[in-house]
Amino acid sequence: MAKKPQRQKYVVGFMLDPTLSKVVLIRKLRPEWQSGLLNGVGGKVEPGEEPLAAMHREFKEEAGVEGLGWKHFLTLDTPRSNLSFFRCTGNVHKVATVTDEDVAVYDIPGVMDSCDTMPNLRWCIQMARTFHFGKRAASFEVTETMDSEWTGDGYTVKDGKWVGK
Repeated sequence: MAKKPQRQKYVVGFMLDPTLSKVVLIRKLRPEWQSGLLNGVGGKVEPGEEPLAAMHREFKEEAGVEGLGWKHFLTLDTPRSNLSFFRCTGNVHKVATVTDEDVAVYDIPGVMDSCDTMPNLRWCIQMARTFHFGKRAASFEVTETMDSEWTGDGYTVKDGKWVGK
């Protein structure tokens, strides 16, 4: 029987300005498949760490800002990862590039028309903004279903599940 890939836990955060027209994003260098693309600020959840604590740590490490009121709004399960998405509002102009990956403030309409983003970035940002307009749901849980023809990194997809290695 093929060994299942371990699901790594990640956090992704969108800091929005109070008018919900600007967002803090990072231009990724790593991993290679994300290189050059815009993404939310975040990273791996360390063993024994809660996702909210990881969000605070990652944003401070990458954007230099701490003490933000992060709120969970989305859990995205993929065959190889579990991502917890967070949102907050604040003074986006306080952020700074702290690592070798560039952190900057972007106009959301420009991001929505951009081609250099992670594939899910546009709908995740819009979902984060939507929560500011009303609290019908506390958060969403989404499962990514893989294309049955996709192969890569020694894995293939069969019946919507990873197989290989």
